[in-house]
Amino acid sequence: MFCTKCGANIPEGSAYCPSCGAAPTVQQGQVNNAKWAGEAGGFAHAKSTPSIPFLVPVIAAAVGIIGWLFLPWLTASAYGESESIGLFDIFDASGIGAWVVFFIIFSLVYVIVSVISIHKGLKGDIPKTNLIAGVLAVISFFCMVFELAGEEYEYAARWGIETSVGFGVVLILIAGIVQAVCCLIASKK
Repeated sequence: MFCTKCGANIPEGSAYCPSCGAAPTVQQGQVNNAKWAGEAGGFAHAKSTPSIPFLVPVIAAAVGIIGWLFLPWLTASAYGESESIGLFDIFDASGIGAWVVFFIIFSLVYVIVSVISIHKGLKGDIPKTNLIAGVLAVISFFCMVFELAGEEYEYAARWGIETSVGFGVVLILIAGIVQAVCCLIASKK
């Protein structure tokens, strides 16, 4: 059968069009005059732009990647001064803890999975990789929380140095949760 919105071929039993997300209503042999190309082949299959629901996890994944690349992971402040550490600062920082290493590993996998999700999402799909990205984002966030619970940060707090999870890590968490929720909603259709 064919989609009434974009003219794409829809596999039998599909709940929605794999190209645009519309519900299938046209049976094999019917023609949507608005999409008819006038050729013997039938529909002109122009790639349609994904609808808004498909773009939500794509945008969330992109925001999470931007947060990972450019925003701070840890922030320390004392005596009116503030210092942040992010991806490009991490190699200059001395004595990074084990949980930061775990954060780097899990968040790097999050970025890779999110790139895959963006690629598939731009084709009009909400892939299961969004759910994986959500789980990785939550794990990454808690790796950084556990890092801040370490004794070196407790020692620093005694000297008036307050440390907190940076905005980049929080943004990854929010983006990952949005990705996972979109995936769960799409799977219920």
